[in-house]
Amino acid sequence: MTVRRLRLRYWDIGDGPAVVLVHGIGASVEYWRFTIEALRHDFRVIALDLPGCGKSERGIEIPTLAETADLLMAFLDQLGLERASFIGNSMGGLVCLETALRHPERLDCLVLSSSAGLGREVSFFWRLVTLPVLGPVLIDLNVWLASRELPNFFYRPQGSEPEIIASCQEWVTRPDLTRTIVSVARMGVDLGGQRPEILRLEQLKGLKVPTLVVWGTNDWIIPPSHGKTAHRLIPGARLVLLDRCGHCPSLESPQAFNQVTWAFLREEAPPPLSTPRSSR
Repeated sequence: MTVRRLRLRYWDIGDGPAVVLVHGIGASVEYWRFTIEALRHDFRVIALDLPGCGKSERGIEIPTLAETADLLMAFLDQLGLERASFIGNSMGGLVCLETALRHPERLDCLVLSSSAGLGREVSFFWRLVTLPVLGPVLIDLNVWLASRELPNFFYRPQGSEPEIIASCQEWVTRPDLTRTIVSVARMGVDLGGQRPEILRLEQLKGLKVPTLVVWGTNDWIIPPSHGKTAHRLIPGARLVLLDRCGHCPSLESPQAFNQVTWAFLREEAPPPLSTPRSSR
């Protein structure tokens, strides 16, 4: 699908209330494979590759946070959807939060999974990524590890499906991936941590969207304390902490993550309006 002159890859599976899945920095739709399977029988599950990630076009410049939130609204428009629930991990969580703050009338529910934008603290690795010369070297190393199925950011990743691995190995070696990851990291992080301009703590008390916050207790990239802060500040928010889980609950503790997410959406998401499905 072409959205604002960018060709975006997406998966659109199932029927029911619409749920949009937004991955983190440098990831892809494959990161949601367990969640898609768990939700597809009760929801219309839509996962997309953000610009410059997976198999989506990058464009000349990576969109800003606000531009990405608006891009998601244009994406919904292209699908013929007035409203949807949004689930985001890491930087994708911040994108979903920004979308909820800018366009609350378009969201049914919000799930923040180890989300960025909720405090300054972030791992020293990502602070170093923002440095000239060293940053691209670190990301190239991590991409090399990922392309060979070697451990990198995860506590305990699940699954080894050959077709998923083949797809991930294809996009993880795209020549502009390092440039995309470094560019996005520099938008949101400096040597002091997450940049003040991406923090949304002051806006959380005004968030009206039903919100579930999920965090791994072993997340060394963004600390679980950020999830506790969001839970305290967002009116009516729910918090789930997953033991023996790192920064990507949908991959590392898929059964627990999918169970709490499914229950939350079943309770909070309204039935869908009758809308035609767009072609992909």
